[in-house]
Amino acid sequence: AAMMPAVDEFGGADAEWRMCADWLLRCLASCPDILAQAQSVLVDTPGATVVDLLNCLTDGVLLCHILPAISSQQVTPEQLPGFKLATLNSQFAFRRNLNLFLSACQTEFGLSPADLFSPDDLLSQENVGRIIRTLSLLSNSPRAKQSGIEGFTVATSSNGNDAAAVTDLSSDYCNLMATATAKKSQQRQHLAVPTAADQPVGSNYVDAAAERVYETIMNKTLVSGNAEDAGAKRSAKEICMEELVTTERTYVETLRLLVEDIMRPMKESQSSWTPVEVDAIFEHLPELLSLHKKLLRELEVATQLRGAKPLPAVLISYHNQLLLYGNYCAHMTEAISLLEDACRSDKRRQEELQRHLTAAKAQFKLNEYLAVPMQRVLRYHLLVRSLMDYDRKEGGKDKELLKEAHDAMCDVATYVNETKRDTEMRVLINQIQTQVRCWDFLVLVLSMLTMSIPTMSIPTMSIPTMSIPTMSIPTMSIPTMSMPTMFIPTMSIPTM
Repeated sequence: AAMMPAVDEFGGADAEWRMCADWLLRCLASCPDILAQAQSVLVDTPGATVVDLLNCLTDGVLLCHILPAISSQQVTPEQLPGFKLATLNSQFAFRRNLNLFLSACQTEFGLSPADLFSPDDLLSQENVGRIIRTLSLLSNSPRAKQSGIEGFTVATSSNGNDAAAVTDLSSDYCNLMATATAKKSQQRQHLAVPTAADQPVGSNYVDAAAERVYETIMNKTLVSGNAEDAGAKRSAKEICMEELVTTERTYVETLRLLVEDIMRPMKESQSSWTPVEVDAIFEHLPELLSLHKKLLRELEVATQLRGAKPLPAVLISYHNQLLLYGNYCAHMTEAISLLEDACRSDKRRQEELQRHLTAAKAQFKLNEYLAVPMQRVLRYHLLVRSLMDYDRKEGGKDKELLKEAHDAMCDVATYVNETKRDTEMRVLINQIQTQVRCWDFLVLVLSMLTMSIPTMSIPTMSIPTMSIPTMSIPTMSIPTMSMPTMFIPTMSIPTM
């Protein structure tokens, strides 16, 4: 592997991270794809800095891929449960990969918990000295040395205190990173996007009308719930958890209304709606109802029974299932358009739909209800964020678990936004292609018509023949030629 260029602007810190980068590149010799990506950032990029190294490490992919080399191919990323190669800029996937790597450092290479950096150190690019120290200890562990790959050593303090050396080195890194940031605006050429701030979460497709509908539905329940619990002494965190469960219960009831009170009657044989239309309008809603019934039961158990799975852990376990919202939200605009077009074109359908809504005691129109699921899924990370705030004020007992739950729900929201955006972009591209094809067809037709004009204009060839009278015009002007002869009387003046 190519070596890092030697630059010693910042003494120990600058030398340390470059030695670390060289070691990582040596470990990636058997992973050519990952090695090429890392080299393009750390070796081929002029003026690479420690920030570039951290960017390469943030998603955990590179770190997990050094494990085979230092374990004689006995520990591979594929063996790590839950490892994600395609992280899709997901903080949830980043954190999971980093935890898998750190766990392997303990179980496979004998490092102690005190030797390890935390995922947050990398995700927030803090405590850089600790990150470098962990990798140095890993490179010099007995098992890693057996691989024959030379490790690297970080500096120690004068009294041999590694912790003091890490503190000194971290201070150097703060200066180094500040200077690197000032030198250039980072173009993040790395294996993943490292910060949550870079991710669009939850607000891309939330319009004011849909938000008001959602808030009206949820606030009515919260007001009645707060009145019932007014006399109970509970912590702010407990109240927040109960509100999450209460709004989930209301949401499940809203889904039930859509599926059982409106969709099913519309599919009956005497309905003026066709089954195909109904399935298209309510696509994925039955699956969402089933999913959230199970989620609600687990959330209720988490808040009511001691020793049950914690509420944040419940949300984490539903991460993959909630990705179904990507398909629902991507189809939502089309479903609402189909509904509105059908009601405009057939008054019977509109009247029948209104009867179902009235019978269900619905507060809003169906097209307004169809936007509620998107409103809900884009709020989970906000609800967890509130829990994190209250947990911090009460001592931070569930700090790590809540962070993981927050990352998971942010990941769901990001996936929903990106899936919807991709779908809308494909629709736009198809529309443009259709217009281009129509234009090409029009040009072709006009071209064919133009090519046929000589054949169709054969009668114009006879125009010269038909204009024979115009050919006699010179002949008709003969009198003008005789004008000199008509002046003969003037010639006789002298004779007179």
